[in-house]
Amino acid sequence: MKIRMEHVFNIPIDKFDDLWNDPEVIKAVVAKLPNVKKREIIEQEKRGDHVYRKVLYEGEAEIPDVVKGAVKPDMLKWHEITKYYPDRKEYEFEMIPVFMGDKVRFQGKIKLIPEGNKTRRIIEGELTLKFNLLVRKVIESYIKKYMEDNLDHESKALAAEMEKRYKA
Repeated sequence: MKIRMEHVFNIPIDKFDDLWNDPEVIKAVVAKLPNVKKREIIEQEKRGDHVYRKVLYEGEAEIPDVVKGAVKPDMLKWHEITKYYPDRKEYEFEMIPVFMGDKVRFQGKIKLIPEGNKTRRIIEGELTLKFNLLVRKVIESYIKKYMEDNLDHESKALAAEMEKRYKA
């Protein structure tokens, strides 16, 4: 299943880039997300032309009755692995659940595009689920809604936090 989202921020791309990579900005944004209770950088290093980062997230969400027997709250943890290419203003990402990582994957690219004094962020990814058809349809719609809701909340919180710091 393909997922595509766009957000426009009232911040020039270079400043957006700096702020999006500022740990204090990210900490403030994560604190405002309704479905994320923890974010921890596991590994981060410069590797040639990109910055590699592995982050552990702990989520919290209402688990649908249909899958409550199989999905426990403690299973809502995932790793986000990114390669950030500063020269191209592009990220390659992969999100892998800690549990069922062999059955669920979300991977794609994030592009930052300058638009005058604004930045357009385009997120394009592919959600891959390896379950039987019935289970896949239920989990697919749940994960897609969870991700889209979280990214909408994240973009609003990020925009507010960036604008506050940019104007300061």
